[in-house]
Amino acid sequence: LARFANQAAVAIQNIKLYSANLQRLRELAEAQEELSQRTDQLRQLLAKTVRLQEEERARIAADIHDQVVPLVVGALYEIQAAMGCPSSSSELTELHRSQELLNQAVDEMRRVIFNLRPLVLESRGLVPALQKHIQEFQTLSGIASRVRVLGNPFRLPPEVEIAAYRIVQEALHNVRKHARATTVHLSIEYKPAEVQLVIQDNGKGFDWRKVLDDPGERVGLVGMRERAQSIGGRIQIDSRPGRGSRITLLIPVSHEGRRQA
Repeated sequence: LARFANQAAVAIQNIKLYSANLQRLRELAEAQEELSQRTDQLRQLLAKTVRLQEEERARIAADIHDQVVPLVVGALYEIQAAMGCPSSSSELTELHRSQELLNQAVDEMRRVIFNLRPLVLESRGLVPALQKHIQEFQTLSGIASRVRVLGNPFRLPPEVEIAAYRIVQEALHNVRKHARATTVHLSIEYKPAEVQLVIQDNGKGFDWRKVLDDPGERVGLVGMRERAQSIGGRIQIDSRPGRGSRITLLIPVSHEGRRQA
């Protein structure tokens, strides 16, 4: 009888443990579900923030194109007309100088408009837009730059392409500002389920953990990560002082999101 009583006590204890474990599993499942919902909410918030930023960029670009550029071009026509009138050599020199400065201003505004709203990205896709940006980057920075495309390119949803473009743009800005690099390589690889972009330089490198701890320096990296998260992607950073830097953007691809390039 005592043996049966002990067995019953053990069985009851096992049932209690099983019930407790089952309750913990339920609580864990609920916590995971809540975390998943919050992650989705955060991703939606990031996506909305990015979309609003792009809409504001487009508005500013349109304002510059429609309102500022015509004024400068009009001033150029006025100078051209003035140069056809009898003037002293000193006045002509000043007019030529003003013409040169205004032409530079027009070129700079066109560059700013392109950076704010790269129309080639909308019309032709990510690869042509990044190739154009790399060419401009090399001209402005003097850093030898190269683009390599692997696989068969295909179009991604507009919000994905603009996010990828902005991430590369920010990475190149950081190279120009901080890296002291002489070469930059950008590779874009198209796979059936993923697009991978790698920006690699031979600069001085950095300790990315320290950068993330510095509020003044981490803004660029955090912004890149947030953009990647907004499209369901992720950023990998590989850098050490004296070893250059390698930033990888991984973008998952769904069959529905693909378009012919």
